[in-house]
Amino acid sequence: MLRVLLIKVRQKGQRLIKKLSPPVHVLSNDMFYQKHFKAAKPGSDYFLSRTQPSFFFDSNQYDKYVDFLNQNYSQSVSRILMRAEKAAEHKFDLLGSGETDLGKEIDWH
Repeated sequence: MLRVLLIKVRQKGQRLIKKLSPPVHVLSNDMFYQKHFKAAKPGSDYFLSRTQPSFFFDSNQYDKYVDFLNQNYSQSVSRILMRAEKAAEHKFDLLGSGETDLGKEIDWH
């Protein structure tokens, strides 16, 4: 009897919480950018055409990065460079899926 009463009280509480909770509104991408960035959604070429900020690594500095790795991570240089080459070829191990080739252009969305 007590158990039935407690179940009914819990159910009524859950209904009350659901009734009082504000509704969730999912914004479209365009509305999201307008609301949070006060600008239009960037086009697909945005990251390819921008000049600032530059990408994380400058490919012209390759030898400098390899020297740094040799000085600081000499035990791991070959493994690091192998993984970097794979990433440059768009080949990744996604969550243990094994090496996956993501193609010429990656749609990160």
